[in-house]
Amino acid sequence: MICDDQMKNKYTFLYVIIITLLFVASPAASFADDHGDDALSATAVSIGVEIAGDLELGEDIDWFSFDAVIGERYTIDTTLGTLADTVLYLYSTDGVTPLVFNDDAFGLLASSITWSCPISGTYYIRVEAYAHYQTGTYSLLVSQVDEALEDDHPDSAANATTAAVGSVVNGFMSEYDEDWFSFAATRGVEYIIETELGSLPDSVLYLYDTDGVTELDSNDDNDNGETLASKITWTCELTGVYYVRVTGYFLSDTGGYSLSVTTSSAPDDDHSNEFMTATQVEVGSVTDGSIEYAADEDWYRFSTVTDTQYEITVTLDSLKDSVLELYSTDGVTLIDSSDDLADSTASMLTWTAQDEAYYYIRVTAYSVGDLGDYKLEVSTFSDAPVSAGDSDDSKCFIAAASFGKGREKTSISIIAADMNRLSGLILLN
Repeated sequence: MICDDQMKNKYTFLYVIIITLLFVASPAASFADDHGDDALSATAVSIGVEIAGDLELGEDIDWFSFDAVIGERYTIDTTLGTLADTVLYLYSTDGVTPLVFNDDAFGLLASSITWSCPISGTYYIRVEAYAHYQTGTYSLLVSQVDEALEDDHPDSAANATTAAVGSVVNGFMSEYDEDWFSFAATRGVEYIIETELGSLPDSVLYLYDTDGVTELDSNDDNDNGETLASKITWTCELTGVYYVRVTGYFLSDTGGYSLSVTTSSAPDDDHSNEFMTATQVEVGSVTDGSIEYAADEDWYRFSTVTDTQYEITVTLDSLKDSVLELYSTDGVTLIDSSDDLADSTASMLTWTAQDEAYYYIRVTAYSVGDLGDYKLEVSTFSDAPVSAGDSDDSKCFIAAASFGKGREKTSISIIAADMNRLSGLILLN
């Protein structure tokens, strides 16, 4: 006869065995993550050294960190092992703000990002599978681009790189190189033009008049020789486009640097001049904007839904003429642009998103000196059916096009009441 204590011990023993087996068999129990799942536990990687990674479980993500230098360009690449498809994200020094995103690169399912560092610091990389259930191995490589082999900025005023006031432009100086930039200045405003040195040991800065020939000012060492970077403080006497030339102190000097053009008392700016600090706008909302000074530009970003068509519209208030541009997730690749809408100098784009991500909008004035207010609206776009008798297939189709600019424009409108017959009326204005 088995007593109660023996029975209790027997069941307790079986219970312990079952729990132990369940724990050992559990993937989570035996799961050892090779790289951290957030920026705080990111694995530090060295430039030029490939590192192996493994997404061991579904929904696993791997975080990495690397040190970047201002003015230098970097490529971040994944190479697929057993993992079928990667998605790559680059985050700012706070480990929170996304900078660049890439899914597929060069027609492959691996990922690649090329990026210029705006300020020295530690940046973060996140690697994940395209489908969250996917697992497998891959490798990650962060490389510095050898820009000595290519000229990043022109060597003359004729085709100088535009440097927007309030933004930072990265550059690389190769032997016997010079980099030219242009910026729009407003009469009576004081501007500060300066370089910040990355790997370039010493810079020299020149300011030229609107003809790109007449030298207005120059500087070698900033702050009375305390630093080898350069700085010019200048007050504009006539609104126009001016030119800046950057060289190394010696013809043999090479390396990275950055150039900034700012105002000493910065004008009020309602929206940022660069995509990295773009204003977030919600789909279906209207946002007020203003071009407040010469060459001002306003950047926005919005979140998309896959296979959704969007309509982006600029409505003019006191601004005379707008230009609207849509950029990809990297904030650099131009997707589409619009100057004039039909017989109006306002702007509009329609576009269908292919993924869920952040895309960027840039609004500028058509003319450098044009200032004024406008409204930006981002909305989803749908072709709603229009009743036409008893036919469910009949829809109203309206198309418009314009040629020329301003008072010289000719507008054509095509209206088809029945899409099945494509009958219509062409109106010339």
